[in-house]
Amino acid sequence: MIIHYLKVAIHNLLAHKTQTLISLFGLAMAFACVSLASFWNYYERTYDSFQENADRIYRVRQRSKNSEEAFGHSQVRLHRYLKEKYPEIEAAGYIRERWNHNSYESLHENKDGGVIASINGITYPQKVYVQGLSQDALDIFSLEWIEGNKKLMTYKGGEVAISEQLARSMCGNKSPLGQMLNLEGRELEIAGVYKTWPRHSNLKFDIIESDTPFERELNSWGSFGVHTYIMLKSGVDHQKFIQKVQSDTIKDIPIPVVYDLITPLKELRYTSPDDGTNIRLKDVNLFSNASILLTLCALLNYLILFISRLHARGRDMALRTICGSSSWQLIGLLLTEYLLLLLMGLLVGMLFVELAMNQFMKLAMIRIEFSSVMISCGYLMLASLILSVVLSIFPILYFKRKTLRVQIEAEPTRLGNNYFRSTGVCVQLIIGFLFIFCTTIMMKQVYMLTHTDHIERKQVAWVRASMQESDILLSTLQQQPFIKEILPDVNPLYPNYHMTNNRICDWEGKSTGSQDIYFANYTINDEIASFYGLQMKEGPASFELGKGEVFINETMAKEMNISNPIGKTVAIKHSKSSPKIKGIIYDFHIQNPKTSPIPILYSRHSDRFYTIGDKTFKQFAGSVPFKYNGNWTTCKKILEKELQQKGVKYPSFADTEEHYQYFLKSEYNLLQLLSIITIVSILIAIFGIYALIMQSCDQHQKEIAIRKVFGAKVLDILLMFFKQYMAQMAIAAIIAFPIGYFLMKNWLEQYTRQTSISIWIYVGIFLGVSILVTLSIGWRIWKAANENPAQIIKKE
Repeated sequence: MIIHYLKVAIHNLLAHKTQTLISLFGLAMAFACVSLASFWNYYERTYDSFQENADRIYRVRQRSKNSEEAFGHSQVRLHRYLKEKYPEIEAAGYIRERWNHNSYESLHENKDGGVIASINGITYPQKVYVQGLSQDALDIFSLEWIEGNKKLMTYKGGEVAISEQLARSMCGNKSPLGQMLNLEGRELEIAGVYKTWPRHSNLKFDIIESDTPFERELNSWGSFGVHTYIMLKSGVDHQKFIQKVQSDTIKDIPIPVVYDLITPLKELRYTSPDDGTNIRLKDVNLFSNASILLTLCALLNYLILFISRLHARGRDMALRTICGSSSWQLIGLLLTEYLLLLLMGLLVGMLFVELAMNQFMKLAMIRIEFSSVMISCGYLMLASLILSVVLSIFPILYFKRKTLRVQIEAEPTRLGNNYFRSTGVCVQLIIGFLFIFCTTIMMKQVYMLTHTDHIERKQVAWVRASMQESDILLSTLQQQPFIKEILPDVNPLYPNYHMTNNRICDWEGKSTGSQDIYFANYTINDEIASFYGLQMKEGPASFELGKGEVFINETMAKEMNISNPIGKTVAIKHSKSSPKIKGIIYDFHIQNPKTSPIPILYSRHSDRFYTIGDKTFKQFAGSVPFKYNGNWTTCKKILEKELQQKGVKYPSFADTEEHYQYFLKSEYNLLQLLSIITIVSILIAIFGIYALIMQSCDQHQKEIAIRKVFGAKVLDILLMFFKQYMAQMAIAAIIAFPIGYFLMKNWLEQYTRQTSISIWIYVGIFLGVSILVTLSIGWRIWKAANENPAQIIKKE
C-alpha cells in the first residue's frame, strides 16, 4: 500500500514539474531561513546562561550627571563604594582588560584582539584574553578550579591562573603550576588552573591576573579604566534596586556622575559590547518574525497548489471512493504526496543552511560549531514538518469531501470562484508587500544617515604617531601619490579622540532655571571647513574667527533656548574670557548616529609652538587628517608598510567613513538578511500566482473556448483573469501598508533623525509588484486566449 502511495505521489509530482519546483524552492528557502533565525534567537538569548548566578550579576555603568552618554569604563573605587552603601549587594568587584589589543581596526572589523602566550617556548596557537580581577570579583563569577587555590593569585602581583584548555595545549598532562607564562615579554608565575570558560559569554577568561597592586595604587575616584560588576543578593528585586540608586550622585570627583545604568550580564552584548559587535535583540526578533512569515507564505503557496490539483483530480477521487477506498485511505494517499514534497523541501533546506552558514554567521556576528547548527536545524525542521501536517489535514479533509460532492452532483465550476485560493494568494501578496515596504523604509533611513550628515566622510582618514615621529609621518604622507590633501597641524573632527570638553555656565538671554550646557570643543578656520565640507547655517560665509569670537552648532543654539544667539556672549566655566557667537554651523554626528548630535563650540584655530632649549618647534597635532584616492584597505597597507620601514613602530589609522558605518553595522547586516527574505517571498508569491494561472488556464480551457465562440475577444479574456488578481493585489496593499507603516514608525523611533514615509513609496511599490505580476502571468494567459477554440471543444 505504501509503495503504491509513493508511486502515485511521484507520478503526480512529475506530472506538474513547474509547480513542484516552485513549491520545492519556496519550502526549502523558508525552512532554511526559519531554522537560521530560530537558532540565532536561541543563541542570543542564552548568553552566559551557564553561569550559576547570571540573573543576579550586573555591570554598573556611569554617565555624567548632565548627559545621557554612558562612560565606557568606571572608576576603580566604585565597587567598594557600592558594596559599603547598599546592603542589597552580595558581592562587588571589577575586571580590567590587561592585554586586549583591540586597536581601532580590530574593533571595527570585529577581529579578535588578545595577545600571544607561551610556556617553556611552546606558543598557544591562538591569541588569548587576559583579565585583571580585583580581589572580590572572583566571588561573583562561576569559575571551577582544577588546580591551585584562587586565593594564591589574589593578594600579590606577578601570579596568574590559566584555563584548562590553555594548560593542556602547552603542558599536556603535566601540571603547569609554578611554571612561568610569557605574555609578550612579561614573565608571570602560574598559580592556578580553572575550567575553560565557554565562549558563549560576554566575558572572556583565558588568563586571570591579580589586580591587587593596581587597585592599591590607584584606588581613587579619579582613576578610570575598569568594568565594575555587582551581584545582588538572592531575592532582591533588581528594578526596585535600580530605582533606589538612580538619584545617587558621586560628588567627590571632578565631574559628578550617576551610576543608574545598571545592565544585566546577559544584556551586555546588546548595550555595551566589548568585542566590536553591534547586535540588537530588536533586529534578531525582526529577522525571526520575517522568517516565520516567509515560512507561512511558502506553506500556504504549496497548500494552495496542492488543493488546486485536488480539483483537477476530483474524478479520480470519486472513482476511488466508489470502488471501495475508505476516507483514511484517500487521506493517506493525499498526505503521502504532501509529505513527500515537504521532506524534499526539508532536505534541500538543510543544503541551503550549509551553503549560507558562513555568510550568515558573519552577518549575525556569531560563532558556532556547524554540527550544533545542523542538529538544531534538524529538530526545528522536524517540528515544522509535524506542524505542517497538522495544518494540512483539515483543508485536505474538506477539499476531499467537496471534490467528491462536486463530481457526484456535477456542480459546475466557474473562473475565480475558489475562495480558498483567492484568500491564500491575497495573504502571500500581503506578506510580499509588507517585506518590500519595510525593507524600502530601512534602506531609505540608512541612506539618509550616511549621505545627509553635514560633513564629508568619504575617502577621508587620519593617521596617528608619536610627537617624535611627526616629521617622518608628514614626509611619508606627502610622498604618497594617492593622498590628495593633508591637514598637518589639525586634530581630526571625526573620529576625534583629542577633543576637549567644557561647559557654558551663562549666556546673554539665559532664562531662569536653564542648565549648564556641556559641549565638545573644536578649532576651525576656512581650511578645516573646506576639508570636511562643513556648512554655515547662519552667519558669515567665512569660517575664520577673530579674537574673542566663536561658532556654535545647531544643537548648542537649541539648548541655549534664545531666539537669535548670534552676537550674544557666553561664559565658559574656568575661563576668564566671554567670547561672542559669530555664527551657527550645521550639525553633524561625532558619535552614534542613533543619538542626538551633541553641542559643539568652535574656537579659532591657531598654530601652537613649543620650545626645547634655544629651539622653537611647531606643535604636532598627533593625528593627521588626509584625503586619499582608491581603496582604503590598500592605502592603509601601503602607509603602514612605509611607516614601519622608516621606524614608526605603532602607527594608528582610522577611516572616517568606515568608522561611521560601524555604528550602522547592525542595520547593514539586517538589511542584507531582510533583502534575501523579501526577494524570496516575492518570488514565492509570483511563482505561486504563475502556477495557479497555469492550472486555471488548463482547468478552464473549454470555458475560454466557448467564450471565444460567442464573440469574446482576447482582451476580454485577459481582463477576466487580470481583474481577479488586480483586486487581490489592491486588497493586499490596503492591508499590508498600514501594518508596515506601524512597524516602521516603531522601528524609526530609535533614531533622532528619521526619514519620511512619502506617498510615492506606496505608489511605487504597488506599481512595481503589479508590473511583476503582469509580466509573469500575462504571456501564459495570452497563450491560452489565442488557442483554437474548435480544437479545445473537441477534447474530452
